Amino acid sequence: MIFLLAIVLLVGSSTASEFNHSLYLDPIKNYKMSWSFDKTHITVEVEVKAKGWIGWGLSSTGDMKGADIVVALVNENNDHVFTDMHGSKEGNMKPINDTQGQDYELLDFEKKPLSIRVKFRRKLALCNEEDKPITSDTQRIIWAYGDDKELRYHASDKRGVHSVLLLDYADRRDTGKLPNNTESYELR
Repeated sequence: MIFLLAIVLLVGSSTASEFNHSLYLDPIKNYKMSWSFDKTHITVEVEVKAKGWIGWGLSSTGDMKGADIVVALVNENNDHVFTDMHGSKEGNMKPINDTQGQDYELLDFEKKPLSIRVKFRRKLALCNEEDKPITSDTQRIIWAYGDDKELRYHASDKRGVHSVLLLDYADRRDTGKLPNNTESYELR
């Protein structure tokens, strides 16, 4: 009986322990990103309170112009669609399919009644000019989401940019708790 309970606990917590890092990209905690990496690849999972589509990308400037973007959507037939894209050279327009190959590998796609969860991986360094390398520098993650069944322009409160150190070797899971040795002071 104890052995069975241990297996259930391990299986139930496998997703949470798979990633060394997690954070919410938006202030209202609708867009959560978790990730881990090794010497050659990064694995990212995003779970977003959205019914239609989600976008995640790497940007040199913090906007869509020339950004490396992946889009996951649930279309009108409830099919799961996952596409490697990039921002146009003109700027904030609908992303364009990557013509140099699908460099993102879809690992899991789950549509829940009020959210979408997608897990994917890609190489850190790519030889594709439409893709951005993932380096030890701070990177700008652009994100967006919507409830439509096709990719459309997003509302201003459903998009943003967040600077992140993706290749950080410290364990930075967002547990919502401060470490035990943290001191706090109230200033009045």
